[in-house]
Amino acid sequence: MTARVEGDPTTVGGVVDRNAFRIVQESVTNVMKHAPGHRVDVTVSVGAEVLDLVVQDHPLPGAVQRSTRLGESGNGLIGMRERADAVGGTMTAGPTPDGGWRVAARLPVPTNRPPDRSEEPA
Repeated sequence: MTARVEGDPTTVGGVVDRNAFRIVQESVTNVMKHAPGHRVDVTVSVGAEVLDLVVQDHPLPGAVQRSTRLGESGNGLIGMRERADAVGGTMTAGPTPDGGWRVAARLPVPTNRPPDRSEEPA
């Protein structure tokens, strides 16, 4: 497994942080369960407004080739979509041309700026 983090993950907190963690956790668990022997790449990209997650597995020579036969109706995929939806994000999942599987989520990063009170009456 490889993992790459781009940006500053400490700027993400609360429910977005927890849901991002659980989406990655479920994605990696699914690879271990449904596609043993596949290599997993995890990329987390934190921007000023969004957090992008990509978990993709790639078959290695001699690996069990099961990840493309899963369909999109598993409870794990439903739960990941619900976690993304709960914070105003999106999640997609599906087979890749090389026989693997890709999960991608885009979650909004809440801004922790204080409200602008410059226009409030005194």
